[in-house]
Amino acid sequence: MIKSEVAKHKKVSNTHVFIYEWSSFNSCNWKVVKAWFYNHGRKNAVRDHVNYVKKWSLKMVVDHVKKAEVKELCQKQTGASPGQPEYLAGYQTALKEIEDGLSEVEKEEYERLAKEWTGQSPPEEVQRR
Repeated sequence: MIKSEVAKHKKVSNTHVFIYEWSSFNSCNWKVVKAWFYNHGRKNAVRDHVNYVKKWSLKMVVDHVKKAEVKELCQKQTGASPGQPEYLAGYQTALKEIEDGLSEVEKEEYERLAKEWTGQSPPEEVQRR
């Protein structure tokens, strides 16, 4: 870059931007400007590493532990086989009924499992699912 070509020198957010005289612009200058912006343009922001942690709830633990019972109840209530829209529509209702039917001891056990699986990691058979 030749100093005689520089008309103004402006500082913008710690990046020097050179503005040329309009009369001296030719294809060579455009290439220089384009190369400069390519080299000094926007940079991708460095992002923090995100740990994807699954937060287990009582409902999720009940869904995993009592999956066969929920499936059976849902089929009985909806009269549909798994995968059909009617079955999927009734699944959460069946899960809620199973969850409401738990004793206090079972609820405490499943809540303890939820905290344990959230804090550490669930067993391998749960992870594989």
